Amino acid sequence: MKAKRADTLPSVSEVGPLPKRGGILTVVVLGVIGIGVGGWVLFGGAPGGPSTETTEPTGPVVGAAAPSFTARLLDGGTFSLDAHLSDDGRPVLLNFWASWCTPCVAEMPSLDAAAAANPEVLVLGVAADDTEAGASSFADEIGVGYPLGIDTTGIIAADYHVFGLPATYAIGSDGRIAEIAYGELDEAELEALIASATG
Repeated sequence: MKAKRADTLPSVSEVGPLPKRGGILTVVVLGVIGIGVGGWVLFGGAPGGPSTETTEPTGPVVGAAAPSFTARLLDGGTFSLDAHLSDDGRPVLLNFWASWCTPCVAEMPSLDAAAAANPEVLVLGVAADDTEAGASSFADEIGVGYPLGIDTTGIIAADYHVFGLPATYAIGSDGRIAEIAYGELDEAELEALIASATG
């Protein structure tokens, strides 16, 4: 059937009034729509209205101070970012990983090589969203030369807003975040991160 153009459609006077349907249901639906539109305007949906949108960053950003933390190391010691920066002073390459994370496992030899080639930077791995048994067993098996710790409470990962693993933060000797990278990194990408922390 061929569609009719709007100017050739019959007028209301030609077809008569539309049948009445809906009654109370129509009133309720229109009321709900009205409330929704009113709320949309009131809470910032219309230009010039109040807005609940925040301009604050949702987590650590490049140039901001790295969140302070203390992590228990899997060899029995502890690592404090503040103490390290004041006593040792080397930049830190902070890598969040987990024993069940395939890209994390694949990345660790590259991290180990980067740590050995760049002693002017401390590479630190912190297991997140992992069991202590799983992380310790994996650390013994992989045998990397850089220190590995665990975030037993989840607070460190939360402070750094880690939303996926692996996640790597280059922290300068001034305690500020120089670069952030998500996902598995190769040696060239790790060297670029180290350069950003030492530059």
